[in-house]
Amino acid sequence: GEIELSPLDILAKRTFPDTIVTAESNFDTHGFTVHPLFLASAPDEKPLRADVPFRCLLPQRVERLLVTGLGVSAHRDALPVIRMQPDVQNQGYAAGLAAAKASLTDVDLRALDIRALQQDLVTAGILDPAVLDHQDSFPIPADEVRSAVAAGPVNHYNVAIMLAHPEVSVPHLIDRLHSATNPEHREDAAMILGLMGRPEAAEALIDLVSGRDWDDGWNYRGMGQFGASVSRMDTLVMALGRTRDPRGVEPILRKIEALDERSAFSHCRAVSVAAAALADQRLAEALYRLLHKPTMQGHAQVDMK
Repeated sequence: GEIELSPLDILAKRTFPDTIVTAESNFDTHGFTVHPLFLASAPDEKPLRADVPFRCLLPQRVERLLVTGLGVSAHRDALPVIRMQPDVQNQGYAAGLAAAKASLTDVDLRALDIRALQQDLVTAGILDPAVLDHQDSFPIPADEVRSAVAAGPVNHYNVAIMLAHPEVSVPHLIDRLHSATNPEHREDAAMILGLMGRPEAAEALIDLVSGRDWDDGWNYRGMGQFGASVSRMDTLVMALGRTRDPRGVEPILRKIEALDERSAFSHCRAVSVAAAALADQRLAEALYRLLHKPTMQGHAQVDMK
């Protein structure tokens, strides 16, 4: 789409000038999360609200077409908040109204009077009148981003604005990594920087991954999945992989070698994600050996009775 709705937008409470529906849901992911935001700060059962801009319905380089429902342009970890039936129905109504207006006035969808469309949606009870005054709330003021770095990843909002504003947060995170006297603050900075793919975090993450055993992980389940789907060590391993520092290969190799058929799904996933980022043949071979340990294979569902 012209814009992809991100978990960062939702958790940072981003507003848009072209919102056509405000969705609400708690975060039942039906699986495991993949966005770095939720690796650093686990989702919970509290309801979240998300403004969905009209541009999410507009495919790039395609005219006179709107895509709605689960086909809307949104990150996999944003969809749980915007997929509830009333919100999808309201989104479909907004899309139909936009299509009718474009057809009647013979204008391209991108040239629609968005404020007029929003006013009609307010009249229909789909939008709050406050949306008519909304502009893009990004970028967040730099002072607020710096405050989030100072406070650390204590909530979704702090993590979201740090990840969404790397040009402000990265220099302060690097300074915190090197100057913090509290080991937890240093670890948090290394984790966030690693998840952002910053090589400056590699040395600290190598020490953290090398110096600890595997913790309690998470095993896959489908429905009703709230909370973390990774452990702290899982996140540190994936953060180290994202730095793409070749020195990270050895500690991740040792983590793979410590796994077997009794290990948590999240640990196996974490080393696989890290190995994919580092793209080192030794890690591929170690994963191959892991998958050939007793009872790691043979779990395919081959009978649908």
